[in-house]
Amino acid sequence: MMWPVLAAAQEGRPVTAADLSGKTICWGRIRVSYLPDGRTLSGRGHYSVWSVPEPGLVKFRIRYTPMVVLPDGRFQTRRWFGKSGGSLTSADIYTDHWGTVCK
Repeated sequence: MMWPVLAAAQEGRPVTAADLSGKTICWGRIRVSYLPDGRTLSGRGHYSVWSVPEPGLVKFRIRYTPMVVLPDGRFQTRRWFGKSGGSLTSADIYTDHWGTVCK
């Protein structure tokens, strides 16, 4: 299930595989190409795998990341960086990231 807080924050719609497939998204200084065969290629030359098991949720290898498409066409994702050994506590950090289709 997509995190409702993320969608409500910017009033975006849940991302689908069609939104990402064949596109290169610039996440700040990092470029990620979402290849149609389910692989990603980062600007650093690293390969990974991706899928969208349900709208609004992107799976990268074993990590699930909520993602929305904003009305202006940008992508928004929220990543969790746990500092508490895997449980959600006040020590954990959520960071928002915005991306655009690279030109």
